[in-house]
Amino acid sequence: MKPNLWKNTASALTAMLAASSLYAGSVASVTLRLTESTTAEALLAKDENGKALPAKVPVFENDFSVVTSSQSVTTYEYGSKIVTYKISNKEFLEALRDEIGLIDDIAGWSLVFLTEGDQAGVAYISKKGATAIDVSQYLYGVTGDEIAIQDTYKYVLTEVFNPEKITLKETGAYKSKELIAVTAEFPSSTLIVYGTLESSGRLQTFGTGELQYSEYIPGAGNMKNLAGTAEFENGDETTIVEGSISVAAGKIVNLAAFFAGS
Repeated sequence: MKPNLWKNTASALTAMLAASSLYAGSVASVTLRLTESTTAEALLAKDENGKALPAKVPVFENDFSVVTSSQSVTTYEYGSKIVTYKISNKEFLEALRDEIGLIDDIAGWSLVFLTEGDQAGVAYISKKGATAIDVSQYLYGVTGDEIAIQDTYKYVLTEVFNPEKITLKETGAYKSKELIAVTAEFPSSTLIVYGTLESSGRLQTFGTGELQYSEYIPGAGNMKNLAGTAEFENGDETTIVEGSISVAAGKIVNLAAFFAGS
């Protein structure tokens, strides 16, 4: 299933004209603002007499006895804490570098969504002077069937008889809200969070005369109230993940230039 990270509706003319039209695609920057919470050791290791070890090794528990001439005292203690880690674009790019080997260095790379015609947005990483890389198998989203939408559309066709002239004007915009599941999948772990996707778009006209047509360009979007888990392949733990993902308004691009990094 293609990633569907924002709602994108297109006119019927798009399929016929996209290859040669002024509009080729739109690119929007993506910002990950997620946190991962897990349980960690809260105590420092002690020896059999209850003295802290010089190495200061964190542990969940200690068990020791202190014996004097008059008594023996045995102690057991346990301690844990919640540790939170940030999951941002930097961590996502580092995973692509370290686990997948897609890039040698994260410097200069950006996470974006690319939308072509009426296709759903697809995750890419791009860098000036480098070929854009499709990363949708590592980051993708799927929306549910339920959707709330505010949609406006107007079509005005004017025919002038003498001299003969035909003009077409289309205007439109939408805002939508729907449920979404976002997955980040790597060899070491799989992260899945669920939340609400709020997105928008506006109708823009391209070309003139007989080649004139209109296309919805994605506006800014936001995946809010995301919450879920990250499961690790070694099976040792499952962590809690929460936060948001924001998407900037789409910018029209030439696809050949985008893919080439120019």
